[in-house]
Amino acid sequence: NLKWEMANMFIGGANHYASSVTYWNLALNENHGPKTPDVGGCMTCRGVLTVPTNATSVSDVTLNEEFVGLAHMSLVVPRGARRLALPVPGGFGGVAAAFALTNGSMAVVVSNENSNPLEFAIVAGSTLLNATIRNQGVASFLFQ
Repeated sequence: NLKWEMANMFIGGANHYASSVTYWNLALNENHGPKTPDVGGCMTCRGVLTVPTNATSVSDVTLNEEFVGLAHMSLVVPRGARRLALPVPGGFGGVAAAFALTNGSMAVVVSNENSNPLEFAIVAGSTLLNATIRNQGVASFLFQ
């Protein structure tokens, strides 16, 4: 689910010094195929997109949680960004990562791991932003 993707792949990956995230299965059908059981392929993996075998238009395509995670990160964290130390208080209830961008801007991505809305503040230089993220939601912020 999205909470796991953000905590382990995107935000968690960045906070543990990963420089990228790669998904092998970009687009799979509704049965998670095609599959390669004879060579040890994943039998339960889902694609970033699900394209039904009987799809006739782009409206038939499902954007999975992996797509949402990729979208949040790629929206505000371009190539060349560097992860910043981000002090997160104990009991915060979410995961977060901050990035310095090559143009001098700063990006922050936050994922709420709670079943309740998460209220928090981000201080970026002289800017104070108070924000609320819905239960198990994700938000991306860009400070110019």
